[in-house]
Order: sequence, then structure tokens, then C-alpha cells
Amino acid sequence: MSGRGGRGGGDRGGRGNYGDRGGRGGGGGDRGGQGGGYGGGDRGGRGGFGDRGGRGSYQISSRGGRPNQGPTIYLADTPLLPENPAVAKLEDQIVQATAGKIIEGLPGRNGYGTSGTAIKLRTNSFPISLTPNKVSWYRYLIDITPAPSNQKRRAIITQLIKDKANVLADKSRATDYATILLLTEKVPDTEVSVLLRQSPSVPVKVDDSAHGVEVAKRNTYNVKITYQAQFALEHLIEWLQSPNASAVYSARTDVIQLINIILCQGPNDFEGIKCIGQNKFYPHDDHPDPEQGPLSGGLQALRGFYASVRPATYRLMLNLNVTAGAFYKPVSLLELWDLHQPPRGGLRSPDQWKQIASFCRHLKFRTTYAKDKQPRDKNFVSFCSKPPYGNANQVKIKWNGPGGTGTERENTVAEFFKQEYNITLKHPQLPVVNVATQKNHSWIPPELAVRVLPGQAYTRLLSGNDTSDMLRFAARAPWENAESLAGTPPNAVGKGLRIFRLVHPSGDMQANSVAKWGFRVETQMITIPGRVLEAPVVNYGAGGKGKIQPRFGAWNSANQIFHTPGTFPKWQVVAVNGCIGGSHKPVVDRFAAHLAGCGMRMGQLGPLARIELNNMWDVRNRDLNDEKIRDSFATAAKNGCGIQLVVLPDQDKWLYARIKYWADVVYGVGTVCCVARKFLKEQGQGMYFGNLALKINLKGGGIAHTISTAIAPPVDGSTMLMGIDVTHPSPGNADTAPSIAALVASYDRHMFQWPGSLRAQTRRQEMVEGLKEMTIERLNLWVKKNRTLPTKIIVYRDGVSEGQYQTVLEKEVPPLEEAFKEKYGAQKNWPKLTMIIVGKRHHTRFYPTTLAQTSRSSNPQPGTVVDRAITSKILFDFYLQAHDALQGTARPAHYVVVKDQIGFSANQLQTFTHQLCYLYNRATKAVSICPPAYYADLLAERGRCYLYKYLSEGGGGNDNASTISGNGGGGGGFNSLVDWTGGVHKSLAETTWYV
Repeated sequence: MSGRGGRGGGDRGGRGNYGDRGGRGGGGGDRGGQGGGYGGGDRGGRGGFGDRGGRGSYQISSRGGRPNQGPTIYLADTPLLPENPAVAKLEDQIVQATAGKIIEGLPGRNGYGTSGTAIKLRTNSFPISLTPNKVSWYRYLIDITPAPSNQKRRAIITQLIKDKANVLADKSRATDYATILLLTEKVPDTEVSVLLRQSPSVPVKVDDSAHGVEVAKRNTYNVKITYQAQFALEHLIEWLQSPNASAVYSARTDVIQLINIILCQGPNDFEGIKCIGQNKFYPHDDHPDPEQGPLSGGLQALRGFYASVRPATYRLMLNLNVTAGAFYKPVSLLELWDLHQPPRGGLRSPDQWKQIASFCRHLKFRTTYAKDKQPRDKNFVSFCSKPPYGNANQVKIKWNGPGGTGTERENTVAEFFKQEYNITLKHPQLPVVNVATQKNHSWIPPELAVRVLPGQAYTRLLSGNDTSDMLRFAARAPWENAESLAGTPPNAVGKGLRIFRLVHPSGDMQANSVAKWGFRVETQMITIPGRVLEAPVVNYGAGGKGKIQPRFGAWNSANQIFHTPGTFPKWQVVAVNGCIGGSHKPVVDRFAAHLAGCGMRMGQLGPLARIELNNMWDVRNRDLNDEKIRDSFATAAKNGCGIQLVVLPDQDKWLYARIKYWADVVYGVGTVCCVARKFLKEQGQGMYFGNLALKINLKGGGIAHTISTAIAPPVDGSTMLMGIDVTHPSPGNADTAPSIAALVASYDRHMFQWPGSLRAQTRRQEMVEGLKEMTIERLNLWVKKNRTLPTKIIVYRDGVSEGQYQTVLEKEVPPLEEAFKEKYGAQKNWPKLTMIIVGKRHHTRFYPTTLAQTSRSSNPQPGTVVDRAITSKILFDFYLQAHDALQGTARPAHYVVVKDQIGFSANQLQTFTHQLCYLYNRATKAVSICPPAYYADLLAERGRCYLYKYLSEGGGGNDNASTISGNGGGGGGFNSLVDWTGGVHKSLAETTWYV
């Protein structure tokens, strides 16, 4: 699911063309910029432009580091922590009781894998143990009236717990700054009045004026603290160590939540660290040691840390990881504007001011013009609309004169600040800023916003260049991230452990942080068992060498003929804005020869087509340019052209989106996009042509390669694979923008072609709404290809959080079964169904312990699988790092079985999933998550192109929200009666058109 920031670990995948996404690198990471999180690890392959590059986990790079002298092992000369034998003993006990059982609605683990070569790994988990002294925890509910915003709620609670005069004085306490207060001793319920100050450290100054009284009243809140329940950590530990598989500890979720709150209290108390969400913490400019990277347009990258408590067999773990995010630079507001939208010829256009309004929406900044000289923090709400972008000499306000003691009068903003504060504005020609609400305005000149507050996450999608810079900042070797987390004891402490108050160079930090709550955290990474699965043999056509054994998760397909070449009776090359011409005919001829060399049966090559667009950088030209794009594909469809290679002058998201909309949805013409400079560049041209050929072959119904061993019991030739994903509007998109659901499915034993169904659905609804109809579409195509229905269906469901496993069973299995009922009739005829959740936004990472087991990028070898020590006590789950991370820290995929009628053993499912990762259809390497989930993600992303106006540029809001029309026109939110809501042209519907 996306919405994604979350959208990024693994290697850099095969670079795709301009539009078509290159092979996915290591596992996906948190989408950048979405709430400030580029968690994860290494960089994925960047597609050229539109069909995204392979998603990597967006981790951050170090500020230096060792020279590249081959693989490096974290703590190579330090003995591994011994494995706890009690863990494996309990695992073996419990699995005897969980096999074949449904426990709490989900299938229990039926065994542990044994296939592959056994290895030892470190992982970024730190065991939590009880202290000898038992401590009870008392949870209280915090209720605040009137209901404040989240920012004010945090400030109110901070002020409350720092106030020495109330019942919380000198108590050990922790809070989530929302509704929970946790104490180590019981106190009476209490109710207090809190006058919210600019800062808890700023003393209250009595202001008896009418205005002062009104301000005090508006900032006074009533806070009730009410006792809820008592908890003890030892009860959770006892449950984790119980050999009784059916034992239930109903409070386990509560206790895990509370221990997370306790651990996060340290960084929450530090004003130089910004908390994003509940468990990501970023040291910023007010911290003595922030780690930053440059971005453009008034943004910067920050490195931070993620922490979360995870239950495992026998023990609790602290999962600690490095993360990164995009943030606003803490500069003056005027400097931020200059960085984001520099004036052109000394002036800014209305379009530039719209961009600034969108960029600054909800931004907090500090002012110091008040008469008491105390700083005040304000929120950017909007610019003036009447007159549009009115400045300090145009916008007028009503007031009662200096000090509020005279008669009501009307002055300009510039006159007001001169008379009230004796401030002569230096830039009165700039638009004034509303810092109140959309209905009740309060105007200030922007030059008085002296500093944008640090640590404010940028929650919109980053530009292409900033995404590249962020990924470069993010790609760090495993040993670098490990040193950031846990240090190199005994020489240096880890910065990650340190900001959570778990280590300190000068002594025992935990005595004053977590030990008083009754637990301690181990400060070295644990050692866990893993295995490396053997890579499968890859099969090509008879005209080539036939069989290839991959090495390091990849293989060279040079001089190979596709297993089943694709076919197009007519095809054509299209040049946008003259980026190629007649002089480039030799390059086009070489490309045509390359396709033929792969065995493809390409028919007539039509004459070079051209699309001449007006200045693409000026959004006012979009309507006219959109008509030109439409007319080009109308002509192609009329002439019976099956596929076009569209050569673009440069990367442009809007252009790519409109090409795909007209070609995919309206006219049914296959397209592969590429950038002219890459297409024409002779160096590496064979590899680039090879990438393009893979996509064209696929869209022509071809099969590049096969894995014969993938079809092994219990999988057979009548097994259909499905992938499901839902992508959501990004923060800052139009309030009317829908989510998009995607379902892809194989239709034969080769599992290489993956047509799909695509629908817009209710905004931010994760469960698929039209799943029955989409499933029937896929079953109908299977029947068309095979003349019979599949007997087994395996679903890989992407984008579902841990808390939604049961929801998937309750909301998505029933519509699947409704489709079975309609197509198969009686239940006895239904296919056996296995459903597996694919997790890629987790923070578990693995670190090799010997050079013999290390990839060239210092990651574990491709095919590494882990199903012990850190996995669920009960559930059937495992981690698989199928790919080779070429750079950065590889992110393994996490697979959790939530339904299994087929009856996989651990070895069978792990091996099958691993071999699937070698069947990605446009790369010659294993990918980080299995193709069904990967393709569903790609298809959902293609749906975003069709609604680019709403999902990528925030269209549909008001003027002050800085909307930009997707097609160059203006107006309105998403309208299901007018806009695209699902499907593509019938001529493409049975192909894998979206890859």
C-alpha cells in the first residue's frame, strides 16, 4: 500500500527506462517524505521515469566511512553473543502443538525450515529482561477539554508533567502525549487547569487587559487524569515463555504499547529530537549532533532512529533501526521561499505563489516582534484571496489603535505594524500570511517569521531529483548502520541506543531510564540462526545456451533467446519534441536488430512519429499539450500500431502520466518509455536495449525465462497465483482523491504473464472493495487460457499491517469465496486457498558474521531465510532476503501465512517463494519480494498515473492549497462520474500492460 513515504531495502535494482520501472532493488522501505520516514535500508533500482525504478528501502548514508575495500563485517573481531538454548527448546515444544491448528483465528506454525546451508547472523534486535525488583505499572487516561489539536495536546501534556506543583511531581512517568499516562505508583484521580504557555520554560506573565484576559481564556484547558488499569511486565514474559500454545494473555498488546511508551520517553524529553508518529526520532538542528543531507527547494534530509518492542518466542525484543526523512530547513520564511521558488526577474508569478502556499501549508514558524520580546510560534494557513496574494500595503485590518485603547479604525497591515510595534517593513510588497484560520484571518508580514521551526517533516512526494538525493543519502552499508545503532563496544557506544537512554560513555544510563520500570535492555545485537537457499536454474529458449545457474542472485542473459518470444504485427518509435530524428535511424535499426536477436517476432516498423509539445515546464500549456498527446495515440490506434517506443527528451511526471492514460485507458496502444540520452548513448547500449526488450517482449505476450523447479508439490500446473495491493493518496493530496486497489494473477504454469484488475475505491480504505468482481475477471481469463478453472489459488497480499491480519480474513476472504461460489458452484468444488501477507515496511535487518557468508555489498547472501529466534511464537511466518543488495542494507521480506488450505510445509513455502523471486519478468536478477506482490504494487502505481491530478499534484483543493490541474485545466475534486475509476482498454486488458 502506499501513500505511501513509505514508499523505499535492498540493492539497487536494474535501472529501467525513463518510464518503465527498473528491477526492484532490495525490499521496499517507508515511502520517503510521507511523515518523514525513509526507513529501511538500501536503495532500489531507479526506473527511468514513469514506470518506477525498483523500490529499495530508503535508508541513509553515513557521513564518511571506510574506503571500499571489499565486504566488511560488523564487529568482525568480536565474539558473537551465544544463542539462548531456551529459545530453540521452546520453539520445538510449541510447534508440536501449533501444527495444523487454528490459533486466535490464524493458522499455527506447522514446522521450521531445514533446507539450505546453515549460517549465523546478527540482527538489530536487543533482548529485554526483567530486573530483580518487580515494578507495577499504573495506566491513566488523559482527557483534555476543549479538545486541542495534536500539537497543542502534546504541549499541554508536556507542561503538565513538568509542573512541580501537581500530583505528578517527582513521579516516574511516561506518556504517549495523546491519551496515556503511565506511572510506577498509584495516585488519586485528579483534575487540573492548564494555561498553555509558549514554552513550559517561559514563566506566566499576568496581562489584565481585555485582550490578555481573552487570550488566557482561549489557552486554558481542563485536564482530567483518571486511573484505568494496573499491569506487570512479568506476566507478558511468562506468557512468551509458556510451552502452552493455547495459553492466552489478553493484555499483551497493552503491555507492549506501554513498554514502547517507556522506551520512547528519553528522546521525547529532548527538545533537539523530533518524534514522527510514535516511534521515529530525528535529531535536528537544535541537537548537538544532527546528521543531515542536502535536498533542494528548502528541504533537508535528516537521519534518525526507529524503535519498537517486538514479542518473539521466549522473550521480548527491542527492534532498533536507522531511518531517514525529508524535513523543512529551519531558516527564515523569506529564505525558505527563495529556496523553494526563486523570483524570476525579481517577481513571482501567481503559479509560483500557489506553489509556495501548498509547500508551506500548516508550516510552523517563530516570530519575535511581540512587545514582551517573547518568541511566538505561528502556523502558516493561507495567503490572502481578496485581493489575490494581497501584500502589506493592500490588505487592511480593523483594530482599536495602539494598545487596543482607542476607537475602531481600519489600516493596512503595514500601517498596523508601524503603529502598534514601531516596525517599518522592509518588504511590504510581499503577500501577507494568515496565521489564524480560513474563516478568521490574522495577517502578519512574512519578513517577521524569523525561523521555520526545526524538525518539521515534509509530507508530500519529493521531486525526482530530491528522491535521488534522498536515496543517495540513504544507501549505507550494513556495518555502517549497525555501528550507528549499537556502536563498537567497548570502544564506542551506538548513537541509536544512546538517544533512547540505554547506553552512555560515562556509565550505566539504564539505571535512570528503564531499570526503574523493572526491566533492562541488552546493548549488543543478538545472534540468530539462518539458512541460505540454493538459487534455481533459469531456462531460456532452445536457440540460446538454454540453462543458466545464477550467481549472487543474478545472471547474464547475453546471447540468449527468449523462452517464448513476444509478437507485434506493427510497432513504431515516437520522438517527443524532436529528441531523436532521421540521423538516429542507425540507433533505431540496432534496437530492432536487438529485438530480433532475442527471438522476438516484430512486424512492420512504422515511420518515426513525432509529438511536438509547447513548453512543458509551463503548466498553462498542459491542456494544449494533452490534446497533442491524445491525437498522437488516436492516430497510432487508427493505424493498428501494437506498441510504441516513446523516446522522451527528459523526465517529466505529468508527461509520463498522460502518455500512459491515453495509451492504456483510451486507445489501447502498448507503450514503453525511455529517455533519449540513454537510448542514444553507445556505452552500455546493449544492456539498455536488453531492458527495453524485456518489457516489449512481455507486453507482446512473451516469456523471457522460466524456472522449471518452481512447479513442485504442493504447487502444480493448475495453481493460480494472485497478488493484491492498495495504494492511498499521499499526505497533501486532494481530500477527494480515492485509493486504488489492484489485483494481478498468473494464467499458466510459467507464472510469467500477470494481467490485472484495477479499481478506484473509497479514500484510505485498505481492504479491497471490488474484490469479488476483480477475482471473477481473473478466473475468466484463466478459463480462457486453460479451458478449466484452477484447483489451487495462492494469494500474496501486499501492504497490510500486523494489526490487520484478522481484518483480511474477515473482509477479503469472503468476497474471494463469493467469486468461487459464482464460478465453481458447490463449496466442494472450490479451489484450495492459501493467503500470505507480504511485509516490507518492517525494520528487521540481518548482518553477516563471516566473510564466506557475505555478499559483495557486505549483506547476507541472496536466498537468506530466517524463521527462528525473532519470528512469531505461534504464527507461520519467515523472513526471506532473496535478492543481492548491490549497495545499502538489504531489507528482507516478511511473509505471514493467514490462511492455508493447500497445506504447505515450511520448506515447501520458503523454497517456492524464493524461486518465485527469480521470475520477475523484466530483470535478470532475483527481486526482494515475490512477483505477485510486486506486480500488484506496480499495477496500483499505474492507477496513480491515471489520476495524476489528484494523487500526485494535490488537485481538487482550494486556491490557497495551491492546486495544479492534472491536464492543465483548473478545477474540482475527483468525480467518479467523470474521472477514471477503473480498468483499461480492452485490447490491453489481457496483457501485462503496466510493467
